[in-house]
Amino acid sequence: MNHRENTQNLHRVFVDGTGYELDAVTAALLENGIVAPDLYQTIMENHGEDVCYDFCRQRSLMKKANDMISAGELSEELKPLIDSGDVPAPILFRLCQKTLLAKAKSLWEKHLLSESAYEEMCSKVLTRNVLPALSNAFLMESALLLHAKDEIDDSILQGLQDGTIERKYLLVILRDERRSRYQVLKAQGHSIQDVLDDHGCVYRLDNLSDKRMEPEAVFVHKQAQSYLQDALDKLNQNDYTLICYLYDDRLSLRAAAKRMKISDRTARRWKKRILASLRKELEGKIDSLADYLSPGW
Repeated sequence: MNHRENTQNLHRVFVDGTGYELDAVTAALLENGIVAPDLYQTIMENHGEDVCYDFCRQRSLMKKANDMISAGELSEELKPLIDSGDVPAPILFRLCQKTLLAKAKSLWEKHLLSESAYEEMCSKVLTRNVLPALSNAFLMESALLLHAKDEIDDSILQGLQDGTIERKYLLVILRDERRSRYQVLKAQGHSIQDVLDDHGCVYRLDNLSDKRMEPEAVFVHKQAQSYLQDALDKLNQNDYTLICYLYDDRLSLRAAAKRMKISDRTARRWKKRILASLRKELEGKIDSLADYLSPGW
């Protein structure tokens, strides 16, 4: 997506190439990461839920990045590029999490990002010059993951790699996957809600910067679940029952021990042994997903 504002005499924002003139109030809200209801509705009607979601998420992350610049957590040199609206949300998310350089290194090691682009990022983190290559690297990594999960076939992957299929069309596939997995939130503001947890406590749910909403994270989560279930299936009945009591039913160790008619000490010893066994079983498999399962993804 391409969002660009001209703040000289007229407030304007571009959504997928379509320009919208904004009044001063709407523009001021947008600078604070808030998409006014009228603008939100217009984007929904003209572009659909997926584009609207991406736009709202990007604006929220732009505000977060600018706040970090004001606080001295990010370089002031990044502000013009961020304010241009040309940085995609996944890259902004990494930037705000301070893991963009680590991600760039991973992409370089996978031969998806050139050495010169990586070296420039090591020097300046993010520039307009390196943005196209970095954006393409993000998209191609997504394409490879989709291909590994049989969501796209060899011909589409080859077309994306050799340029006969424009990589921007991969966004359509990614949005379709997200839509099939999650219902896009429609609440005003499209970003933050106060939600009650299982214990009745209020916590803040920030969907726009939640990495679990990314299609890649959905695929990786499903794969990790598959690995975990395979490992659980290898446990004996007593071990499996204890794990289910502790993690599915969320019983305390004492309550689980009582149900199984064993001592607390035995339950504690079993738990330690079982988790060590699972960790060993999953170690090699989860390593391949580590980049996506890391806290900064």
